[in-house]
Amino acid sequence: MGIPQIIVITLAALTGISEIFLHGKPRTGMHDFRNWLIGTAIAQGLLVWGGFYTAFS
Repeated sequence: MGIPQIIVITLAALTGISEIFLHGKPRTGMHDFRNWLIGTAIAQGLLVWGGFYTAFS
């Protein structure tokens, strides 16, 4: 695993932590941890499928 993969995972984790703390609080819409989790799972699945995590191994 290279630096780009570590950065992507770290950014996703930090965003998830902020969504946990802000869950249900208003913004333009509402913060929703479940929506973040589903979106992140889809994005990570696409990155795995596209070979992002195996490109630097």
